[in-house]
Amino acid sequence: LSSLHLAHLDPSSAQFYTSTGVAYQNHGLAGFKSTLSCMDSENSTALFAFSIITIILALAVSVTTPEAPESTPSEALQSVVELLRGVAVIIDTSQEGIRSGIFGVLLEPERGPTSNHDFLQREELESAMARLVHRSDQLSKYVGPLQQQLYISCIHSLQNAFDHVMAYHNISMVLAWPVTISKKLMERFQQKDPMAQLIWMHYGVLLLAINNRWWGKGFGARLIDNVSETLHAIDEEWTIYTQWARDCAKAVMEQ
Repeated sequence: LSSLHLAHLDPSSAQFYTSTGVAYQNHGLAGFKSTLSCMDSENSTALFAFSIITIILALAVSVTTPEAPESTPSEALQSVVELLRGVAVIIDTSQEGIRSGIFGVLLEPERGPTSNHDFLQREELESAMARLVHRSDQLSKYVGPLQQQLYISCIHSLQNAFDHVMAYHNISMVLAWPVTISKKLMERFQQKDPMAQLIWMHYGVLLLAINNRWWGKGFGARLIDNVSETLHAIDEEWTIYTQWARDCAKAVMEQ
């Protein structure tokens, strides 16, 4: 993690520091994976801490090597979501021990590291969520009722995540949201489903709330840009549905 921070601070040496950081990460992951199979009350806190660091590393690699051709923002998102699900498994298995330990504060929804959410305006947010629902309704004739229900439930869940960030001023729901929704939304995203891509692109706006962290700076903006390009290539009519997210990304990156 320190190597990736140095890569962020010194872009001219980013390749060297990133390679070093990834090497350390791979070495640590070997022990982490072997210990997961025998998780207990004594090592659960350490496993939880390492899993959080692994997520930050995944975000940081994308931040320090944004032009890496082998990994697009969309692919990086998929990796991060998979890691977040792993954290959720650790929490579910050893929640009591983690809550009573030194990292228990991270599981309290009203507490946690502060977010960068000044760019969010209530009226604009509600309009954007309404447009998502409208677009989903437009596409309902092309998908079955279960698919439509998936879209709507995830949109409402995302709205709640935005509300949480604005109410409590912390980033807990920014990282927790992907594991609170059905895995099917990511599966649809991987299958290039345009509506799923649009919803995940709006999650990119939520990720802008960690833009004040060196390991998260620019991640949400690049995801928004990447998915917007994909949707616009399908049809220009998608432009109106990506506008708010693109405006938010521009505002945050100009701060």
